[in-house]
Amino acid sequence: MPSDTRTIAHMGFAMALALCIGAAPAVAAEPDAPASSTEVTQPAEPDAAPLDEGAPAPAPEAEGIEEVEEPEPEPMPPAPAPAVSTDNSLVIIAHPSVPFDTIARKDVRRIYLGTRQVWKPGERITVVRLPDAAPSSQVLYDEALKVPAARFHTAWQQLELSGRGVSPRQVASISELISQVAGTQGAIGYCLRSDLPADVPVKVLTIEE
Repeated sequence: MPSDTRTIAHMGFAMALALCIGAAPAVAAEPDAPASSTEVTQPAEPDAAPLDEGAPAPAPEAEGIEEVEEPEPEPMPPAPAPAVSTDNSLVIIAHPSVPFDTIARKDVRRIYLGTRQVWKPGERITVVRLPDAAPSSQVLYDEALKVPAARFHTAWQQLELSGRGVSPRQVASISELISQVAGTQGAIGYCLRSDLPADVPVKVLTIEE
């Protein structure tokens, strides 16, 4: 066979083969397999709420910690009672008109034994006293007068009999003594410092040695 004839035959064979390939039906793609009926659709999680940057993060919950009851507070002890004065020193009180703030111990003795009966010329002393059994009277006799109660009474009996004096006024209580001294011009009295109220309408004379 001549070369031209072979060439044409080969071309015809190639064209026929191309036509056969182009006419072949396309293979259809298989459809996706249906989802299994046993597959469980998970619900969509809700969107988390946005955090407030200014707010503190919530504290994690403590696990395994038991709450312990706090013990009840013990009652407070009662306040201590105010201290009571136990000063048994002798105090001399006088009417506010008395022109002195101090008095010598020897003058207390002279006044209560009747040898001095005026504060100054024209101003007579009125002596006020408590019963002999009063603690302040015992201190007066022992520390200021240096005589027993009997000697005190004898001195005043002699003055009255001679007309040179009047026996002291005797009162039953501290409150009555303060009232008598406060209400009598030139009066003088005595008591223990522990028995003297805080506010009294009398003058307290400082005893000097």
